[in-house]
Amino acid sequence: MIVAYWIDSNNTARKAAFDLRLPLFIVCFVLGIVFLLIVPLYLNNLRTASTAVQERIEQGATQAENQLQGQYDQLAGLSQNPQQLQQLDQQLLQVDRALETGEFQGRPLSPQQRTQLQEAKTRLQTLRQLAQNPQAIDTRLQELQTQLRSQKLEREQQARTEVLRQGLRIGLSSLLLAIAYLSIGWFGTRSLGKKASRAA
Repeated sequence: MIVAYWIDSNNTARKAAFDLRLPLFIVCFVLGIVFLLIVPLYLNNLRTASTAVQERIEQGATQAENQLQGQYDQLAGLSQNPQQLQQLDQQLLQVDRALETGEFQGRPLSPQQRTQLQEAKTRLQTLRQLAQNPQAIDTRLQELQTQLRSQKLEREQQARTEVLRQGLRIGLSSLLLAIAYLSIGWFGTRSLGKKASRAA
């Protein structure tokens, strides 16, 4: 609309009945102020969201470490309890028998059940090996804890990078729009003021 008024101002043959330029420049001022106020509000919201994401990452990591510690305690108890080791051996024998015969509790195994039994066998064998070697349990626990901590640090870094990228993108866009609108409003009202003073 401003460009249209500028083009029309060169046409001195006719004059508009009502000049909309002043309300347009005021709207530009208002929009400039709005976009200027959006920048700190958006950055504050982004900071709050980032804090919430960091807390969720921290809670997830703590929960995973607690589960890991629980599994470690279970394995440590298993390695010290011969009766539980015997039960583990019996479970392994049942799984082996079912895989060899292709039947479980008198029914033929489906391909899906066979896959599940293979996975169960692998888990039970790993448990048996760890239970027989308590030092391996400690080593495995330390490895998994280190892995969890590095994953947590990586997630935190990704979250910080994403927050920074969004903050820069939206913040700069809003700032540039604010500067553009304020400039249009300022120069427009200034030029109208000069024309009005010349006419007087």
